Amino acid sequence: MKAFEAAYVRQFEADMILHVKNFTPNHARALGDDGVLRVVQLGMDHAHGHGLISRGAVRFYIEAMFLLGSGFDSDPQYPWAQEILNDCKHSRGNVNADRLYDKITDFVEKVGGPRRSFAIEALRRVNEEPWSRLPSVPFPLDVIEVLRQIYPQKCLYLGTSVLVALASRARHIGYQYLPGSKRDVTLIAGLMFAMGHGFIEDPQYPWVANTLATAESAVERARLLEKKAVTYLSQVLSRQSEQH
Repeated sequence: MKAFEAAYVRQFEADMILHVKNFTPNHARALGDDGVLRVVQLGMDHAHGHGLISRGAVRFYIEAMFLLGSGFDSDPQYPWAQEILNDCKHSRGNVNADRLYDKITDFVEKVGGPRRSFAIEALRRVNEEPWSRLPSVPFPLDVIEVLRQIYPQKCLYLGTSVLVALASRARHIGYQYLPGSKRDVTLIAGLMFAMGHGFIEDPQYPWVANTLATAESAVERARLLEKKAVTYLSQVLSRQSEQH
């Protein structure tokens, strides 16, 4: 039985690597098979921990990770995901997987816009470096205003209380890894906003952890992180534009 279970897991992992290549081909190409496998294995562990055990439910959970960030189940941007997944532990997992699917579909439609037009426009605004023109208002309104300038549709969907929680978390991370200036905090908030609150440890974005680990000083980390973040998001914009 153990050998059978191990063979089943290996086959599921192989199937999911192929699926991710079709689901998000550019991201999968950047990660490589080993990188995709790490995300898939993390998703399997998290899905099982939430009581999702069917093949379809686990596959959708992994899809949600690629859409919202690997730590979406604890992300303050998506409190509804936490609520639904908590229910999975105490009730029928497949029913709650359907609820999660409906909620994520609603989120993608309203925040992404027709043919992801809202998301693409937000990426274009990032290239204008709005955090270099920070509003002269107290924290956290300064950070929230920048996020609203970049992506008003997503900010409207999330609501002010969620954005305040996000900005507060960003300030903590900013002081932990970077010099902690207003620009640093806004950069961190923007990356959390775009890639999920756990972007630093997320295996989908290994360049983040590598940048923070190899830079010799907080100032250097801030400079390199901003440079690589802009490059990464510019590449995402380029790929999105090619698809449309």
